[in-house]
Amino acid sequence: MPYTLTWEHKTVVVQFYGGVTGAEFAGAHISIASDERYDGLRYMLVDYRGATSFEVTAAQLDEIAALAYAASLSNGQMMEAHVAERVEVIGLVRHLVAANESSHEQGIFRTVEAARAWFVAAGRRR
Repeated sequence: MPYTLTWEHKTVVVQFYGGVTGAEFAGAHISIASDERYDGLRYMLVDYRGATSFEVTAAQLDEIAALAYAASLSNGQMMEAHVAERVEVIGLVRHLVAANESSHEQGIFRTVEAARAWFVAAGRRR
């Protein structure tokens, strides 16, 4: 598995590393959504910076977006922060965000610190 999941209080952190296939990318989302802690999540931080490649097609991204939408029906309050630096990965994330019809508020950041600051600021508004 080219990813790790770290569960924190109301937060899951996904860190991708190495080469990632579409099936592995989908597997991370399925692992999160099928976990009993999913309904209590408020924040998901997805860090793509450790991945050396993503072999994910547009069709696979659309399928992952559909999975995310279905999962959001049981937890519509979550915020998703995507952390990426490389242009091609930012493009992949933008496609995923655009295809995702869930109610999750989503943002793309260059650093984990900026993503966590966004969560903190949003927590003050809620």
